[in-house]
Order: sequence, then structure tokens, then C-alpha cells
Amino acid sequence: MEAKNYAEAYAFRVAMEPPPETLALALQEAAFWKQASQKEDDPIRPTPFVGSSQLPPSLLSECQLDASWHVDDTMSKHGWVLVRQDLVIQLGQRSTRRSLSPLHAEFDSLLWAMECMISIGDTSSTFLRIARI
Repeated sequence: MEAKNYAEAYAFRVAMEPPPETLALALQEAAFWKQASQKEDDPIRPTPFVGSSQLPPSLLSECQLDASWHVDDTMSKHGWVLVRQDLVIQLGQRSTRRSLSPLHAEFDSLLWAMECMISIGDTSSTFLRIARI
């Protein structure tokens, strides 16, 4: 395979199971995000929608998602992490042609994460956007 074709194939490949160092970084960032977004008197988990699931809140999954967009970049990057009881269950990352704006990139990430959750049979996750300061 030519170097150019290999690079293109790699750029568009969806990684469902990352190498250990990527997983360790995702776990660390998830812990930092949770700590930074938590108020002193707030519970750790967000309150699920009424009727969204019959599972107790401690067993519900969180799908944390993020996107990367830059005006000079030809690609948008998307990623999500499925977390249950502080354990990473699964994650995904991919690159696509650059979205129209950062908001479009975030929305594309949300749609893709929802599609992935449906494909793995998880229909009761809470979706969270990883906020940047």
C-alpha cells in the first residue's frame, strides 16, 4: 500500500479499542473533568431523566464526548468514552472532514456517539459534553 493511501486509510479509521496509554489518558482526563465540574454539595452523577431507565443511578452509564475543530485544519476530530461506575467500558475516536464550525463538530460528535451507543445496545446512557475552560 502506498504511503499516501495508508495515511488516508489511517486518518479515516474508527478506533474502538485504543492502546493502553490512550486509555490511561482518557481515565485521567475523565477524573479531572469530574472533579472540576463537581460542586461541593452536588452528587457525582447527574440526575437522569424521569423514566429514562429502570436501573438505579449508580448503574447508569455516562457517555462523555468531545470534538476538536480548528479553522486551519482540514479535519475535525471526534471522541467519546462510555463510563460506568468510574470504569471505562468502551471508547471511540475518529476524524472526519472539517465541520462548518466548532458547534457543528460538537453536534457531529453527539450524533456519532448516539449511533455507537445504539449499535452496542446501550440505550440508557447519559450524554455529557466534556467542557473546556
